[in-house]
Amino acid sequence: KEEAPAAFLQRIKDGLRKFAGADPDDALNVQVVKIQFVTKAWPDISKKLQKRENWTMESIETLLKEAQRIYVNREEEKAKKDTQRSSRIMVNTVQEVLKSERGRGRGGFAPRRRGMWKGGVSQRGSQMSGGRGLGRNRQPSVTC
Repeated sequence: KEEAPAAFLQRIKDGLRKFAGADPDDALNVQVVKIQFVTKAWPDISKKLQKRENWTMESIETLLKEAQRIYVNREEEKAKKDTQRSSRIMVNTVQEVLKSERGRGRGGFAPRRRGMWKGGVSQRGSQMSGGRGLGRNRQPSVTC
């Protein structure tokens, strides 16, 4: 990832000379060099070069200039993405804090536990309003 586009292009040309015995500056081999340069470049450079319309018709020098521009701006784009990511994290954090400060429901109180009264009997064993309970209008009888 640290290799400059010019050095990468030179490595492609040297490989073509060494292993294929072909001249990379020959009109027939220029297209092969361009395709190798665009498709084998680092993913960020390759993706942006392939997005260009008619990149196969452009000269290798034009593609090299564009790749060099992308290579130089790589750090700026990384810093920009990091800033956007940290901004999203801060916004999400603030939203969570605001959501928790708003309260829960209408009264701002936490909802009661579900299942506390099952079949009219609480978890402690007392009954709601049947059997031995006081009922609605009854007063406790006091015996001395």
